[in-house]
Amino acid sequence: MRRKIENLQKLYFVLFFGSLVLLVLRWTIAMPSISMLAWAVCLGGAVATRLYRQSLVTKYNAMIYRGPGPMA
Repeated sequence: MRRKIENLQKLYFVLFFGSLVLLVLRWTIAMPSISMLAWAVCLGGAVATRLYRQSLVTKYNAMIYRGPGPMA
């Protein structure tokens, strides 16, 4: 689970900084209006990834703090 959390963090950074790059490019050079759709998809993907990662971190922390269950 820890590896999945780390991979989601990397994906979040890629999507978030990708959205920033698209936004800056839109302002500096003449890009078609479809670039705003690409920006929205990147930013929305970053938000969704962040929310999913946060839920996994919460589950992981609960699992770590709870420790092993009672031995049956």
